[in-house]
Amino acid sequence: MDYFLSLINYKITTCYELFFDFTSYYYNAGFYIAVGTLVICLLEMLFFIFKGMKSINKLIFKNAPNKKKLREAMKEQLSKRKELLKKEKRTNFPPKKKIISKSITIDSKEDLYMAKKNKKPLN
Repeated sequence: MDYFLSLINYKITTCYELFFDFTSYYYNAGFYIAVGTLVICLLEMLFFIFKGMKSINKLIFKNAPNKKKLREAMKEQLSKRKELLKKEKRTNFPPKKKIISKSITIDSKEDLYMAKKNKKPLN
């Protein structure tokens, strides 16, 4: 039991009289740092409550979805899907074969160029 009570450090509560002795704070640098930090935090909290919340609320209401914004977003998505489908339709087909004569079959433009240049039949 004494071990657990020593971890809690309950004996400090009997020194509450030193808390109200303000002459001991005069030479204590930690006190000034703590009070300065507390004052800065409180001022920042007040500034945020009065100034920051308004700007956050404006951003929330500006970006909140409504019927008009949802319709525009759906139209954009549909147009993007249509464009993707058009591109897929164009690229899914195999390349067309061009037949110059009965013995020459060409699969690409490079083969056509080489056939015209060399004037030799391709297999």
